[in-house]
Amino acid sequence: MLKKIADERTQFYECLRTGVYTMTMAKSGTFDWSSSTYNLKKGTVACPNDCKYCYIKTIDRRFKRNADFVIDIENLVCDTEPKKVTKNWRKVTDANSKYIMMPSSHDIFDNNVHDICVVTEKMIDAGHDVLLVSKPRISCIRHIINYFDTPKSEFAKRQIDFKLTIGSHDNKDIRFWEGNAPLFEERFECVKLLHANGYTVGISAEPLLTTDPVRLFHILEPYVNSIWFGEMNYSSSLFKVKTPEDELYLGKLKTISSQFPSYIKQLMSNDKVYWKTGVFRYCRNHQIKFD
Repeated sequence: MLKKIADERTQFYECLRTGVYTMTMAKSGTFDWSSSTYNLKKGTVACPNDCKYCYIKTIDRRFKRNADFVIDIENLVCDTEPKKVTKNWRKVTDANSKYIMMPSSHDIFDNNVHDICVVTEKMIDAGHDVLLVSKPRISCIRHIINYFDTPKSEFAKRQIDFKLTIGSHDNKDIRFWEGNAPLFEERFECVKLLHANGYTVGISAEPLLTTDPVRLFHILEPYVNSIWFGEMNYSSSLFKVKTPEDELYLGKLKTISSQFPSYIKQLMSNDKVYWKTGVFRYCRNHQIKFD
């Protein structure tokens, strides 16, 4: 899968050089990273992180469910579906192995991290690879590391990857957009801890929340194998302007989008940098061509 992604990136850069956008991005969203997704709780329940750009909230509003109510973290266990944890995973051959992203519609918290570990272990024992995705909490990352600190830990490190969301190194950006999620310093500690324990760590800077992604890249680069940059999709429907502060941050998003060609020029020489499908679409729609 990684080779296919790298090949698409090469084609994208060629489009930028020629101004001719003949390629198409067949998949987007979570499928930029994985072949399937798995969650332990219902996607209709608001996540305690309370991110302003949460797509689950948009779905809930569409179907007139109450997505503005933030579930207390202590109640999250009640919304975990037991059958998702107790499910048995049938052994598969290499040809039928999947790269499973978990979770995709909620995060990893202290009261569901053990269940995440149990399900992850079942998946890798069945022959699948797992991509654990989170705005990480240090307590949860320590729990995962300790859970798999067994005689088969080296096997686990080959089967489990991490994709940690860090869209900015500025806590003002994080607190505005990502509510109750951990601040930059805690997420950065998680990156370094996983790296020190031999795990493969990638970064999702989607949505990109800082106007200085080059600095963010240089801070994180020594500890990760990839950094994915992407814009906030459908920001006008995800987020309604109500205050001058809202207007300020929405304007910042528009600046970030318009600067993506410049960001690409500055970072395209590094093999650790990847671009989400939305960035390709922006460049294609604006017929961006590098001199």
